[in-house]
Amino acid sequence: MTFELKNKGLIALDLDGTTVEGKNPPSKEVAKGLKSFSEEGWKIAFVTGRSLGWVKGLLKDLDFPYELAVQNGALGLSFPSGRQLFKNYLNTFAAEKANDIPLPYALYTGDEKDTVYWQPDRYSKIEREYLRSRIEAFQENWIDDWILPKEAAAFKWFGKQHVMEELGLQLVALGFQCTPIKDPFDASVTICQATHPKANKGEALRQLQNGVMGPTIAAGDDMNDFPLLQAADIAIAMPKAPEALRDLAHFIADRGLISALKEATK
Repeated sequence: MTFELKNKGLIALDLDGTTVEGKNPPSKEVAKGLKSFSEEGWKIAFVTGRSLGWVKGLLKDLDFPYELAVQNGALGLSFPSGRQLFKNYLNTFAAEKANDIPLPYALYTGDEKDTVYWQPDRYSKIEREYLRSRIEAFQENWIDDWILPKEAAAFKWFGKQHVMEELGLQLVALGFQCTPIKDPFDASVTICQATHPKANKGEALRQLQNGVMGPTIAAGDDMNDFPLLQAADIAIAMPKAPEALRDLAHFIADRGLISALKEATK
């Protein structure tokens, strides 16, 4: 199949809760719909807080070209080639600042093996059981060790919503990019993910817009998608998105993502 480069515009999508549900790849309807948009000349991109290895496995059956920003924009790649588009990683100084916070965190290296370092002994038994279940479900490569590499994609804390919201404010004050969100593995747990100041979904979208002549359409379902939708020409919010996201949106995807995209591209 040859994809005609009409350059109609950019469609940028969050993954969890927008393009996919849980551990499942895009449904046949979504995959077919996105392929049709690609064939019509739309550039397709996915912008997610997830790690590269997990996302590559999730999207491996897509048979159209797309661009991908992982860890909320810490790394941008073009597929199927795998060519790097941009990189916004944290350095060892950032890790030292994170270490001053008394709460334990997981260090996502963003290396080729998607290595994650953590210190199990710093978590309670209940927290360890939760995280090990999460690791198994998402097939992430967590190492029971603590090493500070020269660079890292993200630092992640897991906990109760009010604790993570307070932590998020503290991390922003320290110079990190951070927006607490619900854990896609269990919505009763909140994730606080700290990244490079330029690693947010809005900045990722601006970098993905390079060479795009037409409008940008973005869709998301959680507060870390706010800058993504804010930076787009046309914003789509999923039905269960927070009120702030729905208020920002031009369309609500009540009848599904593809239906909303068809309306937005008319």
